[in-house]
Amino acid sequence: MKRQLLAGGVIALAALSGCASHQATPHAPTMAQRVTAWYAGPGGNNFQTVRADIDVLALDADNNDVTGVEADAGQLTYDATLAASTPPPVTPDLYSRAMTDYAHAGQLASGGDFTDSAADLAAGTALIRQVTDALPAFAQE
Repeated sequence: MKRQLLAGGVIALAALSGCASHQATPHAPTMAQRVTAWYAGPGGNNFQTVRADIDVLALDADNNDVTGVEADAGQLTYDATLAASTPPPVTPDLYSRAMTDYAHAGQLASGGDFTDSAADLAAGTALIRQVTDALPAFAQE
């Protein structure tokens, strides 16, 4: 839903800017355009990879697959560390903190500390919610 709002806002902005002016002067991209470009590029791919890592880790945890969880956690650590280096243009500090929490959760879980890992996963998820909650506002730019 949020992605649809963002994409719709970008399309509307593009249509309006094309109709309102025939100037050859380039304009700086809007925040909505920058967010869309981030999501379609390496940053968005890194974010999707972390989301997939968390889904796999949760599935293995639900199945009581300790070996699987520990392996998944190592991958989460790697992918979240990479994702922290490619934050979106909206609330980049919150995003990087979330990815740092996810990476730390992975480190803890790969060592068998599932309780503290769960707390870091929850903290990272709370920060990511703040990031995604900020996105629709930029679709209206």
